Amino acid sequence: MVSKHKHFLRLPFYLALLVLATLAVLAYYPIDTTMWRNYATSFNFADTFCEFTRLNHLVREPLNTLTNVPYLFFGTVILSVTARDAYRKNRISKLYNNLLIRHPAYGYTLGIVLVLIFICSTFFHASLIALAQQLDMAGVNALALFPIAYSAHRIYNYYRFRQTYLTRRSLPALFLGIFSIATIILTLFKWQLNAMVVVPLLVALSGILIFLAEMLCPNVTNKRWLAVAFGSIFVGMFFYVLDDHKIACHEHSIFQPHAIWHVFAATGAFALYLYLRSENMRHKFMEYRLHL
Repeated sequence: MVSKHKHFLRLPFYLALLVLATLAVLAYYPIDTTMWRNYATSFNFADTFCEFTRLNHLVREPLNTLTNVPYLFFGTVILSVTARDAYRKNRISKLYNNLLIRHPAYGYTLGIVLVLIFICSTFFHASLIALAQQLDMAGVNALALFPIAYSAHRIYNYYRFRQTYLTRRSLPALFLGIFSIATIILTLFKWQLNAMVVVPLLVALSGILIFLAEMLCPNVTNKRWLAVAFGSIFVGMFFYVLDDHKIACHEHSIFQPHAIWHVFAATGAFALYLYLRSENMRHKFMEYRLHL
């Protein structure tokens, strides 16, 4: 049955719409500035992305900047739903055999990661400075590492407690602590690591652990969302590579491969959340035909 209560979607939608409008004004209002020239950069602007770089503007890459808004929308939706889970936790969480719902720390973490990607990637594509690029990679690393930590916890729970959703209170903090340390290390060594190698390897490891959990743990999940998640990531990475190698590259076109990558990556992250949330949740609080 579809719920009539849409309050947890309204705020993210209107917030994303307001931010999009604000960024659009800042991006296209003809203001000349040299503020970003005062900050260090480690690459040649002309060789970085397909989109034309407007060196004297506050937002140097409008399309690559504006297309980060889906991260904000999906991130705030996850935070809103997780807040409702946390409210329900003390009353009815034991009815739901799902690690993500029983331990809202995971939902909060993923929602915060997506919001941080929005902030850092927007900062990066608006400025194209070295510090912003490093912060942007922090978000990318965190997003790639999250399903690794969560899947490892699911598998551990199954072998230790015979159920993926049963765990000790301290274990979510332990797995999220390891996740945080790994994110910090990868970010600190951003300039020594090749993102075109590291990120695909992390995505591959995420896939291996997720499919391993599917084979080992006799739980019911909505695998269609898993297909959407990995399909979106792979399509997005395809456009990322197109942009990186300047294939079908038109600097003044409204169709920018890197911008398309943003949209697919954000969609894939939310689809992954819906997949994780679907575990053992058939027929429970279905809203909008989703397990929200």
